[in-house]
Amino acid sequence: MINVRLKNIKENQKIVIAMITLIIVITISVSYAYFTLKVKGNEEAKEIKVQSGTMSLKLDGTTITSLENALPGATHTINFTVENTGTLDTIYNLDMIEIINTYEKKEELEYKIERDNKEVKEYSQAPESGSETILGNIGLKSKEKHSYTLTIHFKEIGSNQNYNQGKVFSGKVQINNASGNLRTILAHNTLKEEVPDFSKGEPLGEDGNVTTGSGIYKAEDDQGTSYYFRGDRNELNNNVEFAGKEWKIVRINGDGTIRLILNDKIESNSKFNDYVANQEIHAGKYTGYTYDNTNSCTKNNPCEVIYKSGEFSNENFGGQDSNIKTALETWYSNNLNSVNDQIAQGYFCNDTSYGSGNEGATTSGYLYYGAYDRVVTKKEPSLECPDPKDKNGSLRDYGGIYKTKIGLITADELNMAGLSRYEPYADETNYLYHNYWWWSLSPSFSSDNAYVFEGGTGNILDSYTSLPRAVVPVINLSTSALITTGDGSEQNPLVVN
Repeated sequence: MINVRLKNIKENQKIVIAMITLIIVITISVSYAYFTLKVKGNEEAKEIKVQSGTMSLKLDGTTITSLENALPGATHTINFTVENTGTLDTIYNLDMIEIINTYEKKEELEYKIERDNKEVKEYSQAPESGSETILGNIGLKSKEKHSYTLTIHFKEIGSNQNYNQGKVFSGKVQINNASGNLRTILAHNTLKEEVPDFSKGEPLGEDGNVTTGSGIYKAEDDQGTSYYFRGDRNELNNNVEFAGKEWKIVRINGDGTIRLILNDKIESNSKFNDYVANQEIHAGKYTGYTYDNTNSCTKNNPCEVIYKSGEFSNENFGGQDSNIKTALETWYSNNLNSVNDQIAQGYFCNDTSYGSGNEGATTSGYLYYGAYDRVVTKKEPSLECPDPKDKNGSLRDYGGIYKTKIGLITADELNMAGLSRYEPYADETNYLYHNYWWWSLSPSFSSDNAYVFEGGTGNILDSYTSLPRAVVPVINLSTSALITTGDGSEQNPLVVN
């Protein structure tokens, strides 16, 4: 079943554009002994005319595809295309909605997405009941077309899987326009196509070298295409008023949620963890947002921190909380509980993947983590978070990928925003510049102690986890939280209703 709905929006301050709500629905149903996919396509494009041109999208897809008697190990694919037949560029999301998933072990049903024969999302656990954006903020230029392959896989794990007999997975894959929030933010900022020089700060002082400049840049994250802010606060319109507090937009995440960082600290002297040098040989785990986890925190199975009735819990993965996690969650419960429904369960990267150097974190060797390789060695930060694997590929029981309401910025995000590991550093007009040191969520390295990256006066350094530093919280605005007024300047911030 395919429904197409087009809707005009008001003329914005900088551009005249039409907001289109396009819904292309692909019905998927799965059961243990019978696996049927149905896709209706070949829908004619509909278009809407606006002052500056037309915008329209067209779907071509397989009419009916089915696979019967699918047992564990079965794989099936469906193919469809999305074409922009209008004269205006557009942005759309790929969502899975109306999901019913009764599988007892949900990790045994997974999917991946390929666009134009390139994998854009590797196998991930099929979403649980409800809805989820599986790819977001996908740019599609006028007259261009995207070809998709969605692969569903029922994993065979080598043991009796009769417990999934009679279980059902069903849902609809929906392609629609990106949120009005994204369009509002892009309308008030300069979108840059270059890849910045991350070895240099942005902006630099008067005597510094010229870089690619302040603005919004694009990069892929684990949910889709992300738009991140970099550079001079005087040239960026990323100020937000939310919950009676002032925030800065770090980036629009690939799933359409908006990552905000508080424009102030909530504590001045908080330890990341209590570990003191030489207490024990293996210090690495004290870089973990949690440690001694009963389940590893991976892309396919991120550790979800449950928030209900004003309390946080790690009920699905166990784990000891770090000091910094406790501090953030206490502040959230006391300050953001009333707006909890507008804050998404966002993804936070506490990257404890193996980087380089000696494996082991002993008194005679150093263990470098993934962010060290990207930010320090290669100078190529990333918004994609690897699994917390050691040198031999085994999963660690500390750190990794968390899905939760509140966290910290990463070293990669600090670097992409314009702070630099080495001179020349960003000057004091950088939008993340503070005259104090504050924690990031990214482990740096460990030996007989544990180190985490921190941000500060234009640069990025390492810190013992046991030193007192400031805490600057990060949250993710839900796609249902609407920006109603403002242009994002300091004088006229974007206001979330």
